[in-house]
Amino acid sequence: QWNHRSPLFGDARVRRALAHAVDRRGLMRAVDLPEGLPIFDGLYSEDQLRRGETPPAIDYDRTEAARLLDEAGWRDRDGDGVRDRDGLPFRFTALFGGGGGGSWSAQGEEAVALLLREAVRPLGIEVELQPLAGSVKRERMMAGDFEVVVEDIVSLPTRVWAFGEDNYLGYDNPRVAALLDRIGSAFSPDSVDAHYRELAEIFAADHPVLFLYPAISTSIVHRRIRGLSPPHRTDPVWYLEDLWIEEEGR
Repeated sequence: QWNHRSPLFGDARVRRALAHAVDRRGLMRAVDLPEGLPIFDGLYSEDQLRRGETPPAIDYDRTEAARLLDEAGWRDRDGDGVRDRDGLPFRFTALFGGGGGGSWSAQGEEAVALLLREAVRPLGIEVELQPLAGSVKRERMMAGDFEVVVEDIVSLPTRVWAFGEDNYLGYDNPRVAALLDRIGSAFSPDSVDAHYRELAEIFAADHPVLFLYPAISTSIVHRRIRGLSPPHRTDPVWYLEDLWIEEEGR
């Protein structure tokens, strides 16, 4: 997650460049996630997830990343290997640490932080990594005391904290805050999906955060339970209306 209050990350072109710079499929392999999981950019409803309609991800393209950084005015003017603009070098500190997922979460966040550092280094961006205890990292994150933080975002309330009014990212888009409010009060699934589609268009332009890999879980069900299909429809508790029990002998 980028701190939009920082002069490094206030320009959407820079945020899109950083998304182009990271090989997210390679990152998923690095943290030992299954092949074939979807990569996405943006928020989505549960129905959209069920239908496999998650917003498409920005592709891995270092050439486009460099072009966008040049366009935004970040260039290596003094030949030291680091891009700069108005005398400010493109250097930042990335916080990471154990989240709520136990040891895998801590190891996963470290792998993500290392990959991020190595992904942007060839583009002339320097990253310092700062490991923290999960509680300390989250306290600093919620206070807006960071440049970049690696953090799990797995629930709608967390999304609201990240993108609503007075959010810790410093992401100032009143339209996004209004759409999140509408989603929270909408009763029609079609209306919810329409609001999320509008959010996806805004996120494609603004790219306020970089979604690196999806949350995963394991479900064990009897072989007669039918209607589940990875990677989108895998949790039987979420998708009971899609399931049926196959008759014996079939």
